[in-house]
Amino acid sequence: MYITSSANLRNNYRKIATRCKETRDPVFLTTNGEGDLVLMSLEAYEDLISHRAIETELMRIETLRKSGGSSYIDIDEFERKTGQPGTV
Repeated sequence: MYITSSANLRNNYRKIATRCKETRDPVFLTTNGEGDLVLMSLEAYEDLISHRAIETELMRIETLRKSGGSSYIDIDEFERKTGQPGTV
């Protein structure tokens, strides 16, 4: 976990941006010693959003299964809802 101040971000933007892109890890920014923002590369953000869409769809299917409904989902529908290929 990398934590730095917003002042350090202002003074070392390129170095911190490069770190985010190379490691794909977020950087936690503080202001006056308190947590304020999270900075991450665009690729890491897109991965996060993609994984969240998959988790949401899987939870919806699991809820249906537990309530006695069909837990089947067409592969095309899965791909449309999550933006991810349905193959493993």
